[in-house]
Amino acid sequence: MPIARQLALTHKALHAWTDAVLATHGSSLTTWIVLHNASLAPPPGLSQREIADGMGIGGPALVRHIDRLEAEGYVERTRDSSDRRITRVTLTPRGRRLHERLTTQMREIDEDLRSSLTAAELRTLQRALTKIARFADETPITKEAETS
Repeated sequence: MPIARQLALTHKALHAWTDAVLATHGSSLTTWIVLHNASLAPPPGLSQREIADGMGIGGPALVRHIDRLEAEGYVERTRDSSDRRITRVTLTPRGRRLHERLTTQMREIDEDLRSSLTAAELRTLQRALTKIARFADETPITKEAETS
């Protein structure tokens, strides 16, 4: 099986498993990622574009998630004071509490994953994934690849 396909299938399986675990807390991996990104920013918060870029998704997809999280009282949107075209996202106190609960669960998920590997396997996996990501980031797309 091609490496890229194996990685894609692994990603899909891990995403589904993580979603199932977080669903027991009434949440999802996407919710945790949005809350986590928003939690990292000092005031006045990250822009919606910065969060979308950090998640690797398009702005319209992120807006749907933020709309839902805002309606549920987990995030708040405000206009940037120096550039009204920019919308900033910050966690509400309720959002911080949810983020803390989900972060605890994500740590447990990470511990479960790590426990399935030996220390040597984990080091090898981390090096290999870093190397693959660097290769993908640094390798230009050729005209031939763009047209196929």
